[in-house]
Amino acid sequence: MKIHQNHSRFAIPISVLFICFFFSISLAAQIEDDEYHPWLEGYVVLEEGDTLFGEIRNTTPHAPGDGVMIRDLETKALQEFGPKDVLGYHIGEDTFFSKKLNKKWGFLKLIRDGMVKLYEGRQSNAHSYSFGNEGLYSETNSRFYMIEKGDVFERVRSSGFRTEIVKFFDDDEKLCEAIKKKQLKYQSIVLIVDLYNGVKEW
Repeated sequence: MKIHQNHSRFAIPISVLFICFFFSISLAAQIEDDEYHPWLEGYVVLEEGDTLFGEIRNTTPHAPGDGVMIRDLETKALQEFGPKDVLGYHIGEDTFFSKKLNKKWGFLKLIRDGMVKLYEGRQSNAHSYSFGNEGLYSETNSRFYMIEKGDVFERVRSSGFRTEIVKFFDDDEKLCEAIKKKQLKYQSIVLIVDLYNGVKEW
């Protein structure tokens, strides 16, 4: 007697195999992304001044226009905000402020605080012109600085540095003299701000 064996109920449809395959790839990519961009405790300051606490995705350095993602500590619900929608956020040891750069809003890292504030930003497109058309960037995520005193908020430029930067420190004759004599140059902008704010001494 010939026995007909029907294995159809044990066969796994090709579509299911594809779904499982792509799911495993997506899961692996998510795990790798979480390791590269870990979630750290922090908070977001909304436009109204309210503070939203949770875990923030560490995706710094920012390119202008990049948003910030925060998730609830208990429910893990996600919220994402653009730089125009919030005042800033804090993650780990770093504080980022929302600032308008030319016609775009972006997050800038506050690296020095005081009478003069110094911010650090990143330009992600290495082949586009910098703010103010100074020239081409030579590397991806090129760093740039923004300086602020009172209502004056400008980019720190290597070109014409001595003549442009002294207006922020015009009440410190010794510091201005050192800048004009090239004792302190563009590469020393962090030190210059520290000296002016009294964080460091001569």
